[in-house]
Amino acid sequence: IKNDMMSLNNQLLEAIQRKLELSQELEAWQVNHSLFSVDLQSNDLSRITLAFCFSTFLLRLITCIADGKATFSEFFRGLVIN
Repeated sequence: IKNDMMSLNNQLLEAIQRKLELSQELEAWQVNHSLFSVDLQSNDLSRITLAFCFSTFLLRLITCIADGKATFSEFFRGLVIN
């Protein structure tokens, strides 16, 4: 009976150790997944911002040309890039 108890105790300790390892792996996966999700959201926001800036630029260009304030080449000659 003593050997059976020691064997069961060892099995229990091994199961606890394995559960701990799996918990740590799961936590690492969740952190990586969260970082990946944040990165994707950041990229989406960057694309939206870029699209908005480009559409604003085009609207400004079209307005200047339509109002006769500048030709296409004059607009780009006077464009200041920061």
